[in-house]
Amino acid sequence: MSLSRLLGWLFLLLGGQLLAQSDPALARAQELLDAGYELRSAKSLDSAAHSFQTLAEMPASGNPQLDSLRGLGAHLWGHTLTRIGKSRYEESKEPYRLAIEIRDALYPDGHNDRAKSRFNLGYVHARLGEFEAAERWFQESDLLYSQLASPDTMRWLRVYDQLANNYKQREDPQMARSVVLRALPMVELYYLGAPFDQADFYYQHVTNLSNIGLDELFEEKMARVLELYTSLEDPFGQGRAHQAIATVAMERGEYKKAIPGLLKAMFFLEKAGEEQENIASVKYNLAISYFGLGDLDAASKAIEEAIKKYMAVGKAPLLIEPYNLAANIYSKSGKQEIAEKNFLLGLEALGLASPIVPDSITADQLVELSGLLDDRATHYHRYGQRQKAETDYDLVFQLQDRIRLELDSEESRNYVGERVRPVYQRAIELAYERYKADNDPAQAFRALVLAERSKAFSLLIAVNEARGDRPRREHELERQIAKLERMDDPESINQLSLARLELQRLKDLAKDKVTLPEPLNPDELISFLATTQTSLLEYAQGEKQSYRISLSPSGKIGFEELAGKARLAELVNDLREAIRASAYKTISLKDKQEALDHDFKVAGWAAFQEIIGSATNELALNKTGSGKLLIIPDGVLGFLPFGTLLTADPGTPPYAYSELPYLVRDAEISYSYSAAYLLELSEQEVALPAGNLLAFAPTFRGISENSDYHTSRAINIKMDKAADRSLPALMPLRFNQEEVEVVAKLFSRSKAYLGEKAERDQFIAAAGDHRVLLISSHAFVNSRDPNLSFIAFSQRGDSLESNEMLFMNDLGTLDLPTQLAVLSACETSMGKVSPGEGVLSLARAFARAGAASTLTTLWKVDDEATKELSVSFFRNLKAGQSRSQAIRNAQLEAIESKDFMHPYYWSAMTLYGNPGKLELNSSLGLKWWMIGGVILSFFGFAVWRMIK
Repeated sequence: MSLSRLLGWLFLLLGGQLLAQSDPALARAQELLDAGYELRSAKSLDSAAHSFQTLAEMPASGNPQLDSLRGLGAHLWGHTLTRIGKSRYEESKEPYRLAIEIRDALYPDGHNDRAKSRFNLGYVHARLGEFEAAERWFQESDLLYSQLASPDTMRWLRVYDQLANNYKQREDPQMARSVVLRALPMVELYYLGAPFDQADFYYQHVTNLSNIGLDELFEEKMARVLELYTSLEDPFGQGRAHQAIATVAMERGEYKKAIPGLLKAMFFLEKAGEEQENIASVKYNLAISYFGLGDLDAASKAIEEAIKKYMAVGKAPLLIEPYNLAANIYSKSGKQEIAEKNFLLGLEALGLASPIVPDSITADQLVELSGLLDDRATHYHRYGQRQKAETDYDLVFQLQDRIRLELDSEESRNYVGERVRPVYQRAIELAYERYKADNDPAQAFRALVLAERSKAFSLLIAVNEARGDRPRREHELERQIAKLERMDDPESINQLSLARLELQRLKDLAKDKVTLPEPLNPDELISFLATTQTSLLEYAQGEKQSYRISLSPSGKIGFEELAGKARLAELVNDLREAIRASAYKTISLKDKQEALDHDFKVAGWAAFQEIIGSATNELALNKTGSGKLLIIPDGVLGFLPFGTLLTADPGTPPYAYSELPYLVRDAEISYSYSAAYLLELSEQEVALPAGNLLAFAPTFRGISENSDYHTSRAINIKMDKAADRSLPALMPLRFNQEEVEVVAKLFSRSKAYLGEKAERDQFIAAAGDHRVLLISSHAFVNSRDPNLSFIAFSQRGDSLESNEMLFMNDLGTLDLPTQLAVLSACETSMGKVSPGEGVLSLARAFARAGAASTLTTLWKVDDEATKELSVSFFRNLKAGQSRSQAIRNAQLEAIESKDFMHPYYWSAMTLYGNPGKLELNSSLGLKWWMIGGVILSFFGFAVWRMIK
């Protein structure tokens, strides 16, 4: 016990005894408190709880000393009930709430006791699996501690421990990371007095680093913990440290490295005479490692020993994962019945029976049940029990939707989506097997629904969120977080953690939870395709095999297996490289050009055959070019310019690039992140802004072509992850101002900002007021951290400063109810692939901010060619063409041109989102009404003079 706490108890004891002489109520309170302590020491917990309850429920008298004892009694009443067992946890909530009520009234300016009671109530909720309620109380406790001049640091850090574990249970890694990083500086500074306490305290917090993926930092600090335990000659501590280090290696798949560490852990724990639970944990991890290495005999032996030791402890929840692992080992060993028995035992340990009733599943069962059912579905699939496997997969998807829905950050939703993506892929594989075996179109539609359900979950939620109604403080915090996410210094990391925690508190208080996106309705999709006379190509990319689903406007469906991720990446990269290498405006080296032309032909024809191929049988395409084709790419296919695919073998080179059989000749091609996203856009009723077009053509001051190269390198080097660090000046764009000037003249209610006036802050202020956005500028994509990708605005000095860059995560803080965003810049469709969510590009960031469609680029585009394409596109829109018509006709015009017929110049532009016509504001602006009024007045006056 610390000195301050000891003095506090002495004061309470002596003060209470002195005051009791003149206050009978206070004397009675002290008597009940003493009795409660004595009964608790004698392990008469029910009687102790009753004594504390009697104290807590004494009438309030306005006496601070008595109310302090009443608050303490209520707190101890709740704590004693929890010591009786989990069966009394629900009952303990009432006394903790009473303690909070009494202590809040007693200490309105803050006190450690107010924070302590909130922590305990949060702990109870967490143990009951009520993670949302637990989070709220932990956050209130954290807030109270942060406002105290002398907080109880040890208990404050326990809040962070529990809060991090709470977020881990909810599979929210971003918030768990924020909490752990927030606590880390406090951990480094704060130690208890006794060396043994120091080691245990430090061990507890260091283990959290591995839980949030900071493995290198974990290993560095856990080595320090191991040294501390070794110097103390503490075998239990040494065993725990060795196990923690080995577990991280195991989770990275480094099983050969993990096994020696686990054996060392076993040695030290046995030397310490440690209880069964810790030994069982080591045995369980050994079983995982042997299973990972394919040694099924050793894995079987280790897991059986682990289960026996866990059973000796008598804690059923500890057996859930061991039973599940045993089932997987036996399933792979060919022991089908034993495997299924262990799956059932795992369900029983989880507190569930078979068949499972989804509505009965509590929050604390979600993650473990999801993993168990996924493994059991794989087992059923392995042994040909396809219907049972399908049922389990469907349950997994329901559980995962519930998990993702509870998360508030896109990063955390993407994390969960990435983890569940392989499950969807296995379910689609099962549907394909049943489709091929039974020739059943229903299985093809099931695969389509599954492919859709795994895609764009975060984007769909963002589209459904009402961004404009959020409090100003939320907006401020989001902007602050966006900037801090791009910093890499310790102080910024601490500020980021605090900002995320505050934003989380605000969202929890608002209780404004998003609604779950509904699974795709095939009938609605067919109706949409029939109405718009559009054919659909949807892809689901997997590691070993991928799938293509085609759907015609009449509802005819096709379902084909494709190559896996590696082969698709090869096809995409070959075509992109062939396009880049063979690009020309005027042929000057015919001998080399023929070889490059041949490479392009081979790549374009091969990609068409493997990626589209027989799907043309279901697609309503024809050589008249009247067809419409909606493509839902997946993975690396998001980088493929489908319009350049060759629908026939053009023979031997040389070629006239204006005559090749490109896919764009046969269809208006548009793309979407998912069909469900497109349907959502088509059903949305959005109040459109008054302005038609907002356009920007910034100016830059670079003097060397290498400046763009150095900028590109700088944003891809982690050392430069500082938002306030300037970047090299960018090269001027020769044609961007001409492009913007021409386009702006096409539309009424347009605003164009040229040169130095094309500023970032001006864009942020005005973007939400216009239906169409055009930015003709430089853009750069960061391959490591998408948040560092940016669009450049006018550069005033000799370098590009942070306030001249619009970063990708800045876009997430904006509200852009625009119909179309055109990013006439390099690589704005490129980015990091997030399995399920698609390419995390600048284009997707605009879509997340509210843009119904985006026109962006797949590579570093030619300035003049892009200007010509952009102007042609906007002229087509002005003439009343749809967005997909407009870009197709602009591309066909480029194909027929002298200088830009090569695909490099016209095929980088890709249209995502709503492909239909724009709704432009045709009403005259105030200026024109005034001019019209003057003209009418003039003619009226002239007529009056004539009559007179």
